[in-house]
Amino acid sequence: MTMARFLTVLVVAFDLIEAVRPNAHLTLESANDRTVPAKLEDPAGCADVAGYDLFGKQACSIDDFIPMSATVAISLECEFQRTNNLLEMLASFFQEDDMWDLSPIGEQVLKLEDMDTCASNVCAQEHCMGKRYGYCGKSRVLLLPQPSITGKSYSFQGKRPRHISQMSDIKINEAKVREALRFACHAGLANFSESGPYLFTPDVHFRLRYLGDDPAIKVDLWLSDAARALSRGSEWNPCLGGPRPRSLIPTRVRKRFFNRARTASRSALNQTLKRPRNLVDWSWAKQGRKYLATTVEASAPVYKKSADKKPAGLVSISMNMSHLSAVMEKTEISPGEYTLVVTRSGRIVMIEQEARNILFKPNMTESEVLNPNKSNACRDGVPLREQSGCWWTSPTAYSLNDAENDSRFSGIKFGDLLHEVFETNNRECSRGVASSRVYVPRCQCEHFVAHCTFRAVPNWALLILVPQENLTMAASMNLGQLMPHHVTDSCEGCSRASVEDKLTLSNTGRVSLPFVASASSQSISIEPRTGVLPPGQGINLQVSVNTTGYVSGRETRELIHVSPNLRIVNGSCFHTSPHAVVSVMIERPRTWIQWIYEDHGIKLLVLLVSLVVILLARLFAGLLDSIYAKRASEAASVEQALKAGDMLPHPMILLPSKVFRELKKFVAYEDILDRAVWLHSTGEVDCFLARCKVIFMSHQWTSFAAPDPTGAQYEQMLMAVDTLQRQRSWTEEETYVWLDYSSIPQRHRGLQTLAINSLTVYAAKVSAFVVVAPPVEHEDLKELCNRETYQRRAWCRAEQLSHMLAQTHEQMFLAEGGQLTRLGDLENWLEQSILVFSGDLTCCRRKHVGMEMCDRERLVLPMLGFWAQLERRMRQCSQSSNEKDAGFVDLYYCLKDKLDDVFPQNFQYETEKGVEERPLFGKLLKRLEEKLEENDRNFIDKA
Repeated sequence: MTMARFLTVLVVAFDLIEAVRPNAHLTLESANDRTVPAKLEDPAGCADVAGYDLFGKQACSIDDFIPMSATVAISLECEFQRTNNLLEMLASFFQEDDMWDLSPIGEQVLKLEDMDTCASNVCAQEHCMGKRYGYCGKSRVLLLPQPSITGKSYSFQGKRPRHISQMSDIKINEAKVREALRFACHAGLANFSESGPYLFTPDVHFRLRYLGDDPAIKVDLWLSDAARALSRGSEWNPCLGGPRPRSLIPTRVRKRFFNRARTASRSALNQTLKRPRNLVDWSWAKQGRKYLATTVEASAPVYKKSADKKPAGLVSISMNMSHLSAVMEKTEISPGEYTLVVTRSGRIVMIEQEARNILFKPNMTESEVLNPNKSNACRDGVPLREQSGCWWTSPTAYSLNDAENDSRFSGIKFGDLLHEVFETNNRECSRGVASSRVYVPRCQCEHFVAHCTFRAVPNWALLILVPQENLTMAASMNLGQLMPHHVTDSCEGCSRASVEDKLTLSNTGRVSLPFVASASSQSISIEPRTGVLPPGQGINLQVSVNTTGYVSGRETRELIHVSPNLRIVNGSCFHTSPHAVVSVMIERPRTWIQWIYEDHGIKLLVLLVSLVVILLARLFAGLLDSIYAKRASEAASVEQALKAGDMLPHPMILLPSKVFRELKKFVAYEDILDRAVWLHSTGEVDCFLARCKVIFMSHQWTSFAAPDPTGAQYEQMLMAVDTLQRQRSWTEEETYVWLDYSSIPQRHRGLQTLAINSLTVYAAKVSAFVVVAPPVEHEDLKELCNRETYQRRAWCRAEQLSHMLAQTHEQMFLAEGGQLTRLGDLENWLEQSILVFSGDLTCCRRKHVGMEMCDRERLVLPMLGFWAQLERRMRQCSQSSNEKDAGFVDLYYCLKDKLDDVFPQNFQYETEKGVEERPLFGKLLKRLEEKLEENDRNFIDKA
């Protein structure tokens, strides 16, 4: 493989691979004409690298991008490992034991007295005095005076570098200097110019140096042609100036190797020489002062044979990272791909132009990255006083941290990525690459990242990035669809024509598409069946369908598949196989029904839709009517309930207590009309009660023919009258009794119904309410009638609740066993009394035969009316301290907690045909609440 091919595809050429194979040997020519073989190791596996040609190839998917990135990674790994191996070999060569025993050969070894000296009368700068220079063969040597703090063999007193006023200030340890010159010259006499093509990578390696420590000696062992051109003429005259280092050995390297060597044993140092990763130190990238390119220095220590085990100096190779960057730009494995090499801390070692465009800003030069302030390098031969703001040491370059944190740049969060690359997902480039993704705010997209760390330089990592959509959309195609076809049989058994159509196939990716078209049936032919479709182009596939074998009257569906041709390059890039449906309907001659359906179907559909719309509109209108009617009915019921307490359908018939005593028993309504008091309205009732007392007798009939055949209930009623007159100091003349048998018509059904409907009003108005329920056997049912059977009856509970809602339970009593007991003192009595609609009714027991409605439904309006009175009373007495009002408050909250039980929304209506659910109170309580709130607002507005 030629050198030019290497530069194009970034693959180690075979002649260079031989230099790093495990069994390869390089021959170096030493001063005593002996050869020193150097055996190199191959820890990166470079011996297995094949000459894989990346030129002209581009990844068409993530699966392709990763192995191609791995090829780039192993190539760079091999180049860096080659440099490590070369430095290890050279360090071993310098380290050979007999190097220190070599004697000078003629004039090949430079002597101290033969070296030229820069004196004050020739120095162009005030700090160049004391430099000595000369040649060892073809290698040039520079000897620098050092402050006493960094060296003592060739030094001056003081701490400021080379600040010397007289040559006499310089102190020379001539023995040490001669020893160092002899050692440096023997190294410099090696014929590197002859072995250079085999040792160094053209345009990548450009300088090989030996740097001595004490004294500070610099020997240029080898220069590339480009570096040699820059060093010709006056550029080499050391008296013209230069930087002012304290030592030629960088502080970082001194701490790593030289200080550690003072306490290390010789065997430990020898072990260090066998581990290139520990032996070689790589500097970060910087801008060269003369070469104006991104350079890095790889250095390895050279140790003395002497007993103090102190390193003599360094062997250093300079590498041109700008050239590697240019090579990488030519090796584009995917459109938009960009490559950079970075350190663990984010310093940039190598960066392509595309990477600079994306990470920093468009068209940013390499010099702008390395020298953000655009300051000038100091020039040789010009006095320092005439150079302001220049630099001898390269300025600090931009890093990935600047790309992330500086608002002018991309804002990509490289901190998280570097942590993943070096810590959580660390993979050496010799073992392939790992993958990740980073978000790029500038394009609001993700870039795919292939990354690895170099085994040769553990603190360096390779990042190869590419917009993810450039990989995911690289290989894609689109297949059109076919319209359904209809073929009509002209007659039974007649031949049919073939169906012809075109199907469009488009290559929507950026790589060529090798395709193969196939069909699910042999009745379909496709032309062309195979081909290669360039990116961005389309082709029409001619589809022909032979319908001879298709069944008449049925739809036949076939599939056409287009798959990538895996036998041709790029076929494996495509991971989808689209298909199109071929639909052919063989139709029989139309019948009259089909004619109507097909020719007039739209009209029929419009008509049908119109009818449905009309029907739905009627249904909706009917639903609205029913809703509004129900709301109107509920409103009317509420209005009636609010007036129920003021309406008296039948007069209230009362017996004077004197007459009640004289009758000696229950007497029917029709037989006492002339002896009773008639009250025809609620107004008359209220006026009458203002001056008289009325006792309401509530009891149960103990016979179907007569209410009290035994007279036991009558006796308890007389006892109750006497007790109340005595306890309340009521006179005989002002006391009256209401009794259902005497106060409700018994022979006229219509009048009886009116009186029964007025029962709750009667019970609510009276002065005292007495429950009469002595234990008596029912004459017909032969069942015991007592207070338990009384309390189970719904009408009895309705009378009690009516009185409680109007006057609380303070004047309600039970007459039993010759004594009168307050109902409030009886356990659970009042709790049962409020559950009116859970009580027993005769109409329900008879399954409502001959009845249109249940007595529960008759009780709804009266009960709702009394509840409304209590609601209105609560709105008025909420702040009252009156004892009676307090009783109403307790009753209100007791009922409020049980509204659903006291006033159920629905009930079970049982007939001989079965059971149905009927509404009872429904939403009447809610409507009542709304009505009362409306009345309150109206009252406030009027006020």
